[in-house]
Amino acid sequence: MNVFDDLHQKNLEWIEFKNAIELANIDVKEIEALHYGGGQSLLYLKDKLYKEYECRPYLYDKSIKQYSDLPEDAGFDIVYCSDILETASNKERKNVLKDILKHAEGLAYFNIVLESKSEEEQWNDNINRCLEKYNVNNVQCFVAYHCDNEMKLTAFKTNKKEAQFYNTKYDI
Repeated sequence: MNVFDDLHQKNLEWIEFKNAIELANIDVKEIEALHYGGGQSLLYLKDKLYKEYECRPYLYDKSIKQYSDLPEDAGFDIVYCSDILETASNKERKNVLKDILKHAEGLAYFNIVLESKSEEEQWNDNINRCLEKYNVNNVQCFVAYHCDNEMKLTAFKTNKKEAQFYNTKYDI
């Protein structure tokens, strides 16, 4: 079993996502949510959001025809992106981050699996640069990093370079 399957099977991604919603102080009763990318896992989040919050997220993945349409001016209270950024080229990452920040109006949440803990600082720098340049809606940004059997939820302050760290360690 690979790390992606293990995270889904144990619902660890979902736990960190719920932590981010709580930390961001988002009222989830009547939210508009977007699941950005994710391929076959699109329906996983859709089911979880509906069961937990009675929210039906908009699904977007440019590689799946039935989910490939995302209106340019659509805004969402929460945008969720999992296991996309680490597989994209540097240029694609910038474009994905820019697009997500354009559509997010409350919370942008990213799930990133790292090959080594040394990658985290570079990811933090890249995300901070994108937030400074493209975070026009002043959304709260959370990133759940996964590496070496640990998960770490990082909260990025809007319009600041510093990040606050919320550590959650799991045996995965």
